[in-house]
Amino acid sequence: MEWAHDIRDLSAAVTTALLYVVPPIAILLAILFFARRRRKWAWASVAVAIVFLLPFAVFLVVYYLAVTFPERRAAEISALARDPVPAAARPRALAVVGEMSSATRLLAVGFVDAIIQHPDGLSWPRKLLFTPRRDVACIEENLNPMSFTETLGTAMLARSAYLSCAAQTRLVEAPADGPPIQLLRDKYAPLAIPNRPGVQSYNFTYRAWQLRWSPARGGGLIDYGEILYVEEPSYYISWRMGFHHGRGRPAGERRDLDSFEFVARALGLDPSKDVPFAATTDELTESVAILVARLNAGKDARGDALRMLLGQWGDVAALRQGLASLDPGKAGGFVASSLAILADSNLDARRRALYPRLHEYSDLLVTLCPQTADPSACEKILPEIEKRSFSDS
Repeated sequence: MEWAHDIRDLSAAVTTALLYVVPPIAILLAILFFARRRRKWAWASVAVAIVFLLPFAVFLVVYYLAVTFPERRAAEISALARDPVPAAARPRALAVVGEMSSATRLLAVGFVDAIIQHPDGLSWPRKLLFTPRRDVACIEENLNPMSFTETLGTAMLARSAYLSCAAQTRLVEAPADGPPIQLLRDKYAPLAIPNRPGVQSYNFTYRAWQLRWSPARGGGLIDYGEILYVEEPSYYISWRMGFHHGRGRPAGERRDLDSFEFVARALGLDPSKDVPFAATTDELTESVAILVARLNAGKDARGDALRMLLGQWGDVAALRQGLASLDPGKAGGFVASSLAILADSNLDARRRALYPRLHEYSDLLVTLCPQTADPSACEKILPEIEKRSFSDS
């Protein structure tokens, strides 16, 4: 009932007010009574102050445990015993329990040959088989706005000119033994800290990646990674008569931390250096033509996919020829954001990871900039680029 919630909220607010107001008043009275040699009342005031300060002492302990938990949790995860994957016997198949996320990119870059997904957990009948495929239709799939993000995994797709993706098949039955390794995502990862509705919790797992050997291979842990959701308690009594907590945020979240990168590293693969460039000149020409046409049609205002293609492949004649049909009036966002990445030293880590060879197109971008719908931006960006050196790419 709504009135019951109002009463509980009012009680919590009154209790909090007393915790803030009573201690200083009691301390002032104690000082006053001691000055007037009324020791009985003075010690009574001290006792009241101590009683009302005890919750604050408890709060300090709760606050300390909450804010130091991420470091203690990281140490706990580092201490977990692991059973690593031998490089000479690296499995070519993977089972994913829960959300697929970016795991299909492992197929697209050739790190694995098959993935069996259990979207609803191992005990449920629905199973999907993913295998690699390569054709022009993959470009539209890879550029799906729901899944395309500026991450390392997406950048690696550019090395195939976005022509590699996954084919999906619904399975009636999964193989009896199944893939030798399993990726358990989020709530399906036993090592994750659950968020229990209705229970006050300052820390729980926001994202989880638990890679282990299949039960048939002993079930040993290969690696575990997580992003914690951290909430700081505040000195305010909630209606449950516990400390209110809020201002929650993911701790240490990185945009490029995904299933692709996690699994690749856990398998002993470098998620960028071990991905080959797999596209012919004709394929590059076709892909850049499609991406330029999307830009000219206003379907990709920032041109993130095109920028990744240029940044990964570098100065290639087929790409330069394809860019000749770019409409500067429609590609202003692409030109400006690309030049901003080259000009801003604060973006160097991102540039080196995702666009290590984008600077090889700086001459073309500089030429296009004055022709865009907002040429005034060039006046600030271009002088900064002239000062830069890209020898670290």
